[in-house]
Amino acid sequence: MLASPSLSAIVSQKSATLPGAGAQDNTNSLLGVDGVDGIKTGNTDEAGFCLLFSAEVPVGKEKVRVLGVVLGAADHDTLWAGVTGLLTSMQSGFHEVSAATTGQVFGSYTTPWGAASTLVATTGQSFVVWSDTPVAVDLTTRPIQSGFKGDVVGRVTFTVNGAAKTVDLALAKDVPDPGFGWRLAHPGGLGA
Repeated sequence: MLASPSLSAIVSQKSATLPGAGAQDNTNSLLGVDGVDGIKTGNTDEAGFCLLFSAEVPVGKEKVRVLGVVLGAADHDTLWAGVTGLLTSMQSGFHEVSAATTGQVFGSYTTPWGAASTLVATTGQSFVVWSDTPVAVDLTTRPIQSGFKGDVVGRVTFTVNGAAKTVDLALAKDVPDPGFGWRLAHPGGLGA
């Protein structure tokens, strides 16, 4: 429902003018409080006071969309307190995970002729996750015989709940060619 811009716009209005009914106030007095931006209030004698709500809560540098419901409250004050408590509880369950930082070492190359370089992340990457949600890591590299500092030679892909983010991996320093003398002394030494 919230994926529809039209419906999102409707449920987040504090008031609306309806044909034949005039100005109508939204009974959700939490709109705009603690990131609440909808969805539906209701009450009956059997169900008590209820609210199906959505909100955007800050987690680290990002905002996370949460959905919740409080059912069976005795009155509006109890309902609002329940929603506020649920929002606080939900927000504390999220945290930001730093998957990679710029320059972080993910491996190394060492050649038979003694040249070596570490393999470093070219950018940082982070995720907002719920509780102990696992982050899958897949590292791929290509073989090299020589290369220059900054050459991208691999990537690391982080996947959380089906969403993947990729960071390129580069040489931290030059990996020079072995030169003619080493090749002459080690025929077939490059693994031809």
